[in-house]
Amino acid sequence: MGRMHSRGKGISASALPYKRTPPSWLKISFQDVEENICKFAKKGLTPSQIGVILRDSHGIAQVKSVTGSKILRILKAHGLAPEIPEDLYHLIKKAVSIRKHLERNRKDKDSKFRLILVESRIHRLARYYKKTKKLPPVWKYVGGIDELPVGQALFFHLVKIEVFNQSGIAWTMRMMMPWSSLPLSPFYNFYFPL
Repeated sequence: MGRMHSRGKGISASALPYKRTPPSWLKISFQDVEENICKFAKKGLTPSQIGVILRDSHGIAQVKSVTGSKILRILKAHGLAPEIPEDLYHLIKKAVSIRKHLERNRKDKDSKFRLILVESRIHRLARYYKKTKKLPPVWKYVGGIDELPVGQALFFHLVKIEVFNQSGIAWTMRMMMPWSSLPLSPFYNFYFPL
């Protein structure tokens, strides 16, 4: 299959087991698997990291064949799913690291170009997740907040504030507000009589 931002047509892919049933030598029950998944999620591991640990340490090739549900669905059922999807999180993390590199190496044109490609993938993925209601409609990625750690940069959204006087709009400002204070509407209106 063709790649999005390169000329390659790589065919690398994981080969899933043909049998959808758990192997006969696997003695672990699905309750134990769910407990392990929740335990790892509380430690802060992502769904893909949990899957790698279960595969390598517990011999569970596919969680769905044992439990009937994928890892992310189990986490959602227990209220432990990450706030933003994992693939979007890692793209933002990559963009932040490229921005930090560009601060130290301002003449690195290739990194600047790669940052444009990564950020275009972020916007494309965010548009899809907003459409499927996995992100709130006012969520916005802003690239210029690389002085914050990734964990904080993700949980901010852009708010437009309009300040009015008698003659109309005096000024409009845009500011970043914490995710915890997410408003019902992305617009605030203030009226100051002058």
